[in-house]
Amino acid sequence: MQQPDLITCVTPKTSSERSSSEIFEGEVETCPLAGFPGAADQRATYVRFSAGAHTRVHTHTSDQVLIVVEGRGHVGVPGSDRLIRVGDVVRITAGVAHYHGAGSGEAFAHIALLAGDTHIVDTALSWPPTDAEAPR
Repeated sequence: MQQPDLITCVTPKTSSERSSSEIFEGEVETCPLAGFPGAADQRATYVRFSAGAHTRVHTHTSDQVLIVVEGRGHVGVPGSDRLIRVGDVVRITAGVAHYHGAGSGEAFAHIALLAGDTHIVDTALSWPPTDAEAPR
């Protein structure tokens, strides 16, 4: 009898697939990294935004954590943007309408940790925010 794999290695840059999710604008690739037994709505996902790609404004029913693993990107609420870089860890509180994505000059990737649902908010968003507008 073969035992189940207890350790699985995933290489997101070669295992990612272009996302067709309506939450994204522009070219975005995703790679599921983990689901959590007994909690079907909890997940970890590698998300890579091509230059200029981003999410639409959205909310989640639980807190979301983003761990930046490539490039520089933006995260914020409409009217208040932050520039984030490799190594930054961002916590977005449940229910807060927000966005995240790459600036116009480079790709950006993060690992997203999330439980619960995502809801798109119909809000106009001027993209990308300029680096000058994005406090660190």
